Amino acid sequence: MIQQKPIILIVDDDPDNLEYLITYLSQLNYEVSVAENGASALERIRHILPDLILMDVMMPPGIDGFETCRQLKTIPETANIPVIFMTLLDGLVNIVRGFEVGGVDYLTKPIEETELSVRIQTHLTLHRLQQGLQNEVKKHTEALQVELNKRRLYEKERDNLYRIIRQQSDQLQEITRWLIEMQQESRQGISYALHRQVGEKLLLAQANLKMVNSLMLNRASGYDPLQEKLFTHLEIIDMALTQLQEHVQTISRNLQIQAEQEGKTFANPLLTLSAREREVVTLMAQGKTNADIALLLNISINSVGTYRRRIKQKLQIEDNATLMQLVLQHGLPQ
Repeated sequence: MIQQKPIILIVDDDPDNLEYLITYLSQLNYEVSVAENGASALERIRHILPDLILMDVMMPPGIDGFETCRQLKTIPETANIPVIFMTLLDGLVNIVRGFEVGGVDYLTKPIEETELSVRIQTHLTLHRLQQGLQNEVKKHTEALQVELNKRRLYEKERDNLYRIIRQQSDQLQEITRWLIEMQQESRQGISYALHRQVGEKLLLAQANLKMVNSLMLNRASGYDPLQEKLFTHLEIIDMALTQLQEHVQTISRNLQIQAEQEGKTFANPLLTLSAREREVVTLMAQGKTNADIALLLNISINSVGTYRRRIKQKLQIEDNATLMQLVLQHGLPQ
């Protein structure tokens, strides 16, 4: 890869000085560009950016070297180009002014070749290092910004996921509550219908048996072995129907008791907690610390604190003592 020659812009209205600088800098393998005054320097820079500028201070007519440098420093594309002033002027005031408008160094005419070479090389190296540092800072800043954007996107997606999970958890709890209510109502209905319908049929069958038995007794004339056997079978059927009626009543009572128990379970406020929240409450009831709970459930301590706050919010309580009273009063639903 061929290395590009550094470009040096010479701004000077002195032909002899221009010829000298062009010849010498070309021998040092620099690419040289020339402007004879400040206005032409500003125009030339619009087409080609130099790596360094040698700026004469006094360039009548028009703007001088100080003003030209000041304007260059206001343009973002040229603000960082090193400017070395060349001057016949003596005195600290002119040197200070040169630095104030953005110059990096100065040379006193007549210019000595070795000094010129060293100062150009020094400021080109500093400029190259500065550009490299700025590029690295820009690259790392952009990479950091990309990482920050990814993190913001991740946090946004995580928050959306948590929101969806909370919504689904609330929906599942609502469905669970509805199912328990429906199951309770259904079992209460089954108990009543079973007792009413089957009971009515059993009473009707027993009434029919009694009527048959009464008719047979009224018609009985003397001993009849067949009739005796029929009476025996009727008694057995009547006993079976009685036992069946008692069994149906038992089933009905059991269904009613189970429905009442499920009603008590439904009334348990701890049922509103998610499975993970119930695990946290269980460990809290066992006297576990946040650190213990985090270790046992493989979650962060911050997550344990979040679960604690969410549990208290759902149960509408403010302290752990009230929570423990709820646990003791209702027990934890499985």
